[in-house]
Amino acid sequence: METSVLKRTRYFDGTTELSSDLIVQNFMVTDEVSAFGISIFSNIQMFMVPSIALQNYLYVADTGVYDYGGHDDPTTEATLIVPLPLEIGKGWERGRASSFEAVAEEDVVVPAGNYKAMKVFLDEDGLGEAAYYEWYAQDVGMIKSAMTFSYAPMVIDIDGRAIPSTMEVEGSYIEELVRKNF
Repeated sequence: METSVLKRTRYFDGTTELSSDLIVQNFMVTDEVSAFGISIFSNIQMFMVPSIALQNYLYVADTGVYDYGGHDDPTTEATLIVPLPLEIGKGWERGRASSFEAVAEEDVVVPAGNYKAMKVFLDEDGLGEAAYYEWYAQDVGMIKSAMTFSYAPMVIDIDGRAIPSTMEVEGSYIEELVRKNF
């Protein structure tokens, strides 16, 4: 079985003034792949791009953390990512198939520092056997996320053809905020 190693780095890199005069934080996500070519299906190879830097414009207000698109597609309409203030037991929806719930308050240490953060559980259709959590710190936003997953062999419909998978897929990842400079 071939494997890929993915390292994801999240960081804030300054601010940007949008056309609406709103000043937003530049949130960067960089993926580094040390090897690629996962053979999940008998006749399909899935490849990862070796390095990607994604930039989103985030705004943290008293009422929530909002996404204003990114460098290539800025928006004037905000998408609510997390309603604030967060309290244990508070739930909300993001998109059509995702529901979130604040489940605990924890002290979290990431490369960008030590934070008191709210742990949030994601329940999303299509995640298979997965556990996904995000941690949010006041006045910063997401500082960490973690996921463990397991997918049994399945049949995928591609252009009307049923293609069976050849293996189970299991894994996990952790993303941590490494720096902020705002």
